[in-house]
Amino acid sequence: MARADEHTIEVELAEIRVVALDLARVIQAKEFAGRPKDVAVLPILRATLEELKKRPKVP
Repeated sequence: MARADEHTIEVELAEIRVVALDLARVIQAKEFAGRPKDVAVLPILRATLEELKKRPKVP
């Protein structure tokens, strides 16, 4: 994975490059949207983000 800019990540899926928001920005977007389906997944996304912060950075 390589960063395309400050808030996105670039990954390769089945030989296709995909640019997506990083997890922190996904959380922000779901908080802003405030829909029940978005609010329902926030605890899981926040816990995942905290776990990812504990891992060593991959160059």
